[in-house]
Amino acid sequence: MFLNTMIARRLRRDDSGAALVTVIAAMLLGVVVVATVAALSVNTTRFTVNQNSLVQANAAAEAGRDSVLATLVASGCTTTSGAGVVDAATGQNYSWSIYASTAASADAATTDLTSPACPTSTTTFVVVHSTGTAKDGTTRTINSAFSWSPVSSANTIGMISTSGALSISSGSQTINNSGGDITVGSGDYTCAVSGQVVDGSVYVVNGNAYLTNSCSVAGDVYASGYVNLDSNTRIGGDVYAGGNVTMNNNSKIGGSISAKGNIVVNNSATVAGSVSGLGTFTLQSGTVSGAVSVAGALSINSGVVRGSVTSSSTAPAGIYAGTIGSDTSSADLTIAGYFSQFQASKVYGNVAAASSTQSSVAPDTTITGNLALLTSPNTWNSGPSVNGTKTYNSAPFTVAAPSVTTPARISAGFTWIDYAFTQTTWVNSGYGVVKLTGTCNYQGDASFVAQLAGYSSPTVLDARDCTDLKFYGLAMKIKTNVSIILPQKNYEVSFQGASVTASDGAAHIFNIIRPDPVADNSPTCTYRHTTSLYSFVMGSTISGFVYDPCGVFVGQGHVINGQIYASGVSFGGGDGQLNFTLVTVPGLITGTGSGSSGSGSSGGTLGTTVLAQRQVH
Repeated sequence: MFLNTMIARRLRRDDSGAALVTVIAAMLLGVVVVATVAALSVNTTRFTVNQNSLVQANAAAEAGRDSVLATLVASGCTTTSGAGVVDAATGQNYSWSIYASTAASADAATTDLTSPACPTSTTTFVVVHSTGTAKDGTTRTINSAFSWSPVSSANTIGMISTSGALSISSGSQTINNSGGDITVGSGDYTCAVSGQVVDGSVYVVNGNAYLTNSCSVAGDVYASGYVNLDSNTRIGGDVYAGGNVTMNNNSKIGGSISAKGNIVVNNSATVAGSVSGLGTFTLQSGTVSGAVSVAGALSINSGVVRGSVTSSSTAPAGIYAGTIGSDTSSADLTIAGYFSQFQASKVYGNVAAASSTQSSVAPDTTITGNLALLTSPNTWNSGPSVNGTKTYNSAPFTVAAPSVTTPARISAGFTWIDYAFTQTTWVNSGYGVVKLTGTCNYQGDASFVAQLAGYSSPTVLDARDCTDLKFYGLAMKIKTNVSIILPQKNYEVSFQGASVTASDGAAHIFNIIRPDPVADNSPTCTYRHTTSLYSFVMGSTISGFVYDPCGVFVGQGHVINGQIYASGVSFGGGDGQLNFTLVTVPGLITGTGSGSSGSGSSGGTLGTTVLAQRQVH
């Protein structure tokens, strides 16, 4: 009995100890759980905060990307890096750089970053490198690739670019296009107006150039065909022709001539530079201040060449009363042929003929240097006056033919730039869009004039749904940029006698655009109605871009500041003035005549869709 009681007591003591261990274990487990939950809670909070910062930084980077894109579309590439602020209160900001990639794909372009640069004619993608910074300093960087379609150098949009012929045959047109050029895509350029002045260059990509009646071009004249200059024409720069160059009647070239055809300088015509050609050279009563090098036959009659003269042709050369070189500058005469006539002339240097055919050199010819012929000449008894050595059995020699390179503005050809109106592109560039509908005959419409004057932010007037559209005689005043989108319908759009001035005296843009909706590199015009800018006048602070695949008509007192790009440009009677000003159109980066564009980048069209994007870690 006593033993049973002792066992029972021990068993009870052992039970209570086990319970205590259980309680302690449970307490320890609780502490661990609480600590774990607390730690998880802290980590979750930190994770959430970090995620929010990354989201803010990424949003800032994308804001920077979109801002840069809008600037590129609206103003071209003016700088390659910069910074901006998303939220000044929180310090959320971004920095960016622009890269021009030549990669084969958009994805590859996002890693093809060497040094910031504006796009060029070899660029395939434009990459915007944007780093966003969140409130707490967290950063996120993205590289975004956009398509770039370069415009060939012949396509660079200057003062006037036309896919068809351009003829200025009435009225005196002063074209102040210094920094911008005239490009004729297919057809001839003709200037026959007395006193016509082009303060720039003329490029005829697939055609001829004919200038007469005191027409003047301050820059170069290039043509794939012939160039014909007559009656006091003045060219300040160089002349290139894929065919012949003909100068007559006191026409003057301030630079040099290069031609793949024949070159004729007649009747008091002068060339201030050199002459290089693959055909014949004829100089009659004219002057060339530089050297002459041709592959064809040589003929000089009462002409003066101040530099050396070379002909690689084996055909006979005729020189009568010619002068080569001067008292102060020696010059040589070298031909691969022979002299069929060399009379009453003077050469201030050496003379050499490489043909074994007998040359005829008259006694009244003077050579201050040496005379070298392969055979004895017909000397008309006494022979020429030679101050140096006469060699009549000289060793055979060859005369190298000149080379003439086609300038890039011609060889690149001309491809029409299709420009379709995309509303989102304009909106992204800061323009509001106003739809015009119904009969849009605004002639004498004071309410429309007031409507224009009331716009205080950039505005597009989309008139594509108008059943008629006229701006006859309107005296329009604006205080912001305004662009009018014309329809392609069966009526002429006329700005005849209208004017645009700035009510606030500031510089503003007034664009006139008839879109080309078909992307086929050819002007698409449903109805052959041009836009009439007859007697249309822009104020001195107004400039604009005129785009029309159906053509543009100007004349009679017009003053247009900006650029014209059309399938054809025709001039009516009366005087007028075109003043080149670079104008940037959203979605279309326009360029100057020298091949640059949109304030610093080579001409081309920038896509507005992100083709590939990469996070940079």
